[in-house]
Amino acid sequence: MVEICISIIYCFVDYKNKADIANMYLKDKDNQENLNIDEENSVVLTLSRISNDKKQINILPRIIQSDLCNDMGVYVSLEHWEILERDEKLYNAVKQYLGEFCNAIKEELDRTESIRLKEKDVLEHLKQNKQV
Repeated sequence: MVEICISIIYCFVDYKNKADIANMYLKDKDNQENLNIDEENSVVLTLSRISNDKKQINILPRIIQSDLCNDMGVYVSLEHWEILERDEKLYNAVKQYLGEFCNAIKEELDRTESIRLKEKDVLEHLKQNKQV
């Protein structure tokens, strides 16, 4: 079950568990590509804007070193963080997945920033087209 709220990066909930390692994360011929979600036995990851919720831990700075960490977080409950800490294989798989996911977000943000109309471009256009 994946829930996307409001707009890009505002709220994204994802469920990850040990079965996902073979089903999603392996990038080889053994990947079973079974994308069924087991909510009951999964660690819940919430990607959203920065939050001060003391019941959740932002694990994004542990996963990537990027300016993305200034604008968003990946939150897990204390209970689910303990599960990740105890299971190195699951933690590493989640870390790899989130790293790739966040890199894709960063690439898209950089791409849209590069094509965005800048203030200086608007001012130059107005200067060249006084009738506007």
